Amino acid sequence: MKTQSEKFDLDPAQFGDEELVILDKECGFQPAQTELTLRYLPTVQKLIRRWARRSGLSAPDLEDAEQDGVLSLVHAIARYDTAQLALPHGFSFRCFAERVLRGGYLNQLKHECRVAQHQREYRAVMQSCETHGAIDAAEWWDARARLQPALNRLDARERSLTENLLQGMHLCDAAVHLRISYRTAKRWRKRILAKLGEDLRAEVET
Repeated sequence: MKTQSEKFDLDPAQFGDEELVILDKECGFQPAQTELTLRYLPTVQKLIRRWARRSGLSAPDLEDAEQDGVLSLVHAIARYDTAQLALPHGFSFRCFAERVLRGGYLNQLKHECRVAQHQREYRAVMQSCETHGAIDAAEWWDARARLQPALNRLDARERSLTENLLQGMHLCDAAVHLRISYRTAKRWRKRILAKLGEDLRAEVET
């Protein structure tokens, strides 16, 4: 069975970026998207690595960021407005793709920061109940497992808020998700941390 490239007798490598977007979006020519993705892959890796150095990302996080970058590129292809080509000061696909890449990277970085912040809050609860030194970041999941019995004793709404926060959701977004006010969510979080601290202190004393 012939591929689309063979069927239409087109070599995607001969087309410019914007032309490939048109072939993909308006003609359903899948090889155009493949060519564009491969063409921009080195750019994606270069930009992500440059931003990662500034952000101090670890090697595993860098790998995840590069994979997310490829998804952002595919998203950029789908969102690029080909009408820009007819405008006197319309922006190129390269310019648009880099904007989408940067936006996607910053959103992921914010998400990771929220996850880290929530983990620090729960580690702080653990630390306040321990007689030895601070819990190392590598021991987070062990701490999470130790917190689980205490989490199970929370009521359903408190547990839902806790799970949302542990997954990296911002407190504002968690409040919207649970249909409560931001002030109520802050009050619940304070109460949750107090409950966890009490349960864990009781565990240590026994």
